[in-house]
Amino acid sequence: MKSTITSLVTSYHHTRLGHIIHDISNDTRKVSSTTFMNVVKQAIDGLPWQKVPNRNNLSTGEWRALKELSENKKITIKQADKGGLVVVQNTDDYQAEVTRQLFDRANYRVLKSNPTAQIINLIKNTVLTALNEGIISEKICQFLCTKFPTIPFFYTSPKVHKGLFPPPGRPIVAGTDSVFQPLAIFIDQYLQPLVPKVKSFIKDTKDFLLKIRDLQLPSGAILATLDVNSLYTSIPHNEGLRAIRQHLVESTTSAKLVDFVLDLLEIVLKKNYFRYGTIFYEQSKGTAMGANMAPSYANLYMSSFENIHIWSNHFWRKCLPGLDILMTVSSFGLGVSWSYKNLVCS
Repeated sequence: MKSTITSLVTSYHHTRLGHIIHDISNDTRKVSSTTFMNVVKQAIDGLPWQKVPNRNNLSTGEWRALKELSENKKITIKQADKGGLVVVQNTDDYQAEVTRQLFDRANYRVLKSNPTAQIINLIKNTVLTALNEGIISEKICQFLCTKFPTIPFFYTSPKVHKGLFPPPGRPIVAGTDSVFQPLAIFIDQYLQPLVPKVKSFIKDTKDFLLKIRDLQLPSGAILATLDVNSLYTSIPHNEGLRAIRQHLVESTTSAKLVDFVLDLLEIVLKKNYFRYGTIFYEQSKGTAMGANMAPSYANLYMSSFENIHIWSNHFWRKCLPGLDILMTVSSFGLGVSWSYKNLVCS
């Protein structure tokens, strides 16, 4: 504490404050840390601070250009899906991609009205039941019930690594401060610790290299990468719920808590709604990218999928959303095998 405050004082060259701290810190055994901090704060408040005027880091011309860009309705500026790039698109192209995705009736359906009030009541009843049964505390109950939620909204993040003219968009539902965010945070507390325990878990590139370092590859083994197309938005709700139940039951979680977590997960998945423009939509399958528990949910679902369909192969390692595998099959066999697996959830 002493060194931190002293260095702060030294940087501002306030001799008077330095003397105060020196006098107090020489006898710190006789005063509590709270008293010490209060005295220092009082001394700081009494010092004649010199106000430094704010300076713009942009020139007048740059500010004018920024204002013109932000007000130009003919272009849409978004951050790229990967790489941190800034993408400038024709607004017509951006809206055409959004419309293409939202018109997919297998994934989205139009709602007649704003469902927020009904969902708030559903969450409230579910949470109060858990509170009355002693599953959760009053504090958690208050956390899960959002009184003044925002409405989730839909946008796409341009995938310029997939194409440029125009780039396809990754669908994102921004649910910050929505009715679903507290539920997703709560759910992820139970799902996230299970992810590192799955058979095919890989933390990062370094972890993958360590795992394959000592592998003795048989003759004919090939290295390949696979990508699950639109994984987050393609997981069937009921299959996803069954997979999560299996993972939770296999953990030490109590039966009542498992049921409660699944009740909340079902709300997040099956009641997931958002607004685009003035129209409200509901997502018919999969989980919204942007939901706090989405990565854990997708990982655990894929783990259950692998246990059923994959582990007969020689080696298999996964890192969402791409898949890195080592398999003792021919190139032809790999293609046929994965084509079959594409049919499992179709």
